Amino acid sequence: MGSKLLTLEELSGIVKDSADHIDDTDNLSDFMMKIAHVITDHFGGFATFSNGGEEPYVRIVADENIPEDGGVYKNYDPDIDIEEFMEDVE
Repeated sequence: MGSKLLTLEELSGIVKDSADHIDDTDNLSDFMMKIAHVITDHFGGFATFSNGGEEPYVRIVADENIPEDGGVYKNYDPDIDIEEFMEDVE
């Protein structure tokens, strides 16, 4: 049986290009939520899916497992500053 070895960059590319290969919104939302769960399992927060607006998106809600500086999420969605993102974390 053949196999392919994928680097982190290549895995990232597959995720980035995934929308071109997923045929409907239900499958896309399922895929996005699975990726989001991998991320939140490793870096904190919890995820919900929204199909509102121009494109579907995952909402990450901060929890006590995310560092005060916003961790891996700090550079994303610049409309929400870190203080606002982290405000409900106890």
